[in-house]
Amino acid sequence: MKGKKLPGILVGVLSLTAVLLAQAPVKYALIKGSEVAGTFDSENEAVGAGYRRYGNEPFLVKHIVEADLPLTFATFNLGA
Repeated sequence: MKGKKLPGILVGVLSLTAVLLAQAPVKYALIKGSEVAGTFDSENEAVGAGYRRYGNEPFLVKHIVEADLPLTFATFNLGA
């Protein structure tokens, strides 16, 4: 990944992680760009607030935990 830049939202999330862990551990953060729009007790609350606030614009809901676990998804779509 040498020479490639991280998308803006990832840079924002990485820079906010330590602050979020100290202020709202185990909650869900609603993030737009480098701004935290709020923290919520559940993922559904954060997603709902994101749609109400930003409509059809992209936003991120992130679980505030010390270590993110990678998720693997299998697909049966082999590109027909």
